Amino acid sequence: MPLNADFWFAMSPRLRVVCWLTGAFCGLMLAWWLVVSPLKDRQAQLLILQEANESALRAQWRKLRDITPPPQSATDAALSPFTPLDFHTHERQLLRWQPAQNGGEMVLQTQWALVSGTFLMLAQRDMLVPSFSLIAEENGLRFTLGLEHDHDR
Repeated sequence: MPLNADFWFAMSPRLRVVCWLTGAFCGLMLAWWLVVSPLKDRQAQLLILQEANESALRAQWRKLRDITPPPQSATDAALSPFTPLDFHTHERQLLRWQPAQNGGEMVLQTQWALVSGTFLMLAQRDMLVPSFSLIAEENGLRFTLGLEHDHDR
């Protein structure tokens, strides 16, 4: 059925403007309902999700701040200078110490559980370990360490 244009032209100009504005308004409302309204809902959901993520992140940062060690003062390092005799104990025996210009080589007879503690003791005495080796023996491990002073590097 063809659209008859005579109907449109038969209306007064004022009525045509009112019909045109009503149609435009209905079209805009339809566009808002189809496009803008779902976007606002999605944006609100994303804001809620972002706030939840930020609060979880803040909680994780609080936990991390609680587990970080307090800063050590310069006097702590001065209180424990390096000496190879500190590593000669009942559980760990010093087999050999070969001093060098910026450190030396230390050979220990130890158990596996004490290896990480050896690295910790060296770090507390400002010593670096650029090389090490572990060799299994009958009564434990032969732990050979190449050492350097931290301040010489």
